[in-house]
Amino acid sequence: MDDEDFTDAINEEIMRLAASKITEDMVIAIDPGDLRKKYARKMEFLGKVRDGSENEIGEGYPLCKAVATDIESHQVIPLYCEAYSFLAEDVKSENAQLLKLIDTIFRHLEDRGIHAMDRGGDRGVLYKKYLGEKEAKRFVIRLANRDVMHQGRRRHCCDLAKVLYRPLMRRS
Repeated sequence: MDDEDFTDAINEEIMRLAASKITEDMVIAIDPGDLRKKYARKMEFLGKVRDGSENEIGEGYPLCKAVATDIESHQVIPLYCEAYSFLAEDVKSENAQLLKLIDTIFRHLEDRGIHAMDRGGDRGVLYKKYLGEKEAKRFVIRLANRDVMHQGRRRHCCDLAKVLYRPLMRRS
């Protein structure tokens, strides 16, 4: 049985079971993370990962994971989790793994939920995924330190946030 990879089947089943519980306005947190194996020496496809908790490079596996949450009820619903290795033949890139996760979410949840990612999601391939389909999907991505276009002008995201924040405050 150790030659069989059940990851996709398990993720499909978890998503199928969770789908009926996901509402329109739930936050779907998508997180590319890591699984550090500090003391492992002989695990298959063990590779280098950046351990965000320890802020160092170590041995382990990258992760793609997603959970849904309803802020009002504090309920957290697991949706997807996959550890993978760039040393495996069937893994192309982190982007490919994230797109696989997002496609699985869309297949089961359609347009329900608001996808949310931290700065690790600030990449063109994900914007293209969310904005380039027939109609744009609801998502939030925390910007890394970058410039954006606003009203035909290139502006730094922090400067733009300060300008846009003031009018919002006056309306409240």
